Amino acid sequence: MFRVTVVGLLLAAVVASSTAADAASVQPRDRAMLNAALLRDDDLPPNWSDSPNTSSSSTPNLSKFGNQCAQLQRAADRAQHHQVVHGKSSDFKQRDAGSISNGASVFRTAAEARSALTVLARPAVGPCLEKAITETVTKSAAAPGLKYSAVIAELALPPVGDAATAYELVVTGQGKGLAVKLSLDLQLVQVGRVGLTFAFEGPTPLAVNQQPLVHTVVDRIRAAQASG
Repeated sequence: MFRVTVVGLLLAAVVASSTAADAASVQPRDRAMLNAALLRDDDLPPNWSDSPNTSSSSTPNLSKFGNQCAQLQRAADRAQHHQVVHGKSSDFKQRDAGSISNGASVFRTAAEARSALTVLARPAVGPCLEKAITETVTKSAAAPGLKYSAVIAELALPPVGDAATAYELVVTGQGKGLAVKLSLDLQLVQVGRVGLTFAFEGPTPLAVNQQPLVHTVVDRIRAAQASG
């Protein structure tokens, strides 16, 4: 439950899909780009297993955490209105290596996709999400009575796609002789009209070791865009 709460909140904050168009109104070329953007079984080695994505679809409201967070929330809400279609991959898991999943949004234009990424690269993102995650985990975690804290920092990764940014998140809970910890790398990538969010969770930093996987998805999106 601890992992589901944190990952679900973080993904909902950056790739919320409540304003995306109805599936019936999505153009085939946009659907093809979305399908190209989502992770598949054959993208990962055979020792990775997939399961339904357990990320929350509810979007946290950052507005209550101060003026900067309120401005960030308004900018994120505006960006969401430009989404055409949105989707999430399965969760891919390996016992000793953690889990990988991604979400994708197709926007009306490449400029709108870039604008959405720019919002998520603002300096206020880290502090605002730290407050939201700490509050949410404290209220909903399976081990009540622990003192939880979240720390988010920018993560340096090689360039990929048309633009990208990344964060590393560590959530800890301590108290009553117990200690829990979750490490999560979050990589946001823009490829033309597509915005990608990769979540890498594990005992060691996964994102830096999984860049070939990210490039595989980026190349597939470019091929879908070229054929459309």
